[in-house]
Amino acid sequence: MDANEASAEELLALVEEIQRQTGSLDDVPPDLAQLLRRVKKEQGKPVEDIPSEEIIPRPGFVVKTSDASGAKVFINMCGHDKVAAPGNWQGLQVPEEVQAALDNVDSLTDAQP
Repeated sequence: MDANEASAEELLALVEEIQRQTGSLDDVPPDLAQLLRRVKKEQGKPVEDIPSEEIIPRPGFVVKTSDASGAKVFINMCGHDKVAAPGNWQGLQVPEEVQAALDNVDSLTDAQP
């Protein structure tokens, strides 16, 4: 472990101190709260119920490629209105730079024997 990395015990102590001071992990940034809840779970400590909602994503498209060994890899893309689009994506529109990159990949794969 890197000298700058906290151990699971140190992170658990941080969780318990935050909860002692605030009474909840709801008052810390969401990414930190998620990390701290995961540490508690991994250490076998009880984790308060985390609000969640089940969603059913809309099918999108599939990217078919291969890995370095030549094995086929399929990446299924989907979405839902409650999940933010990456970066500058608006609605169902593919940004011009992404479309250009996809077109470039098509031309590269067409050129391969």
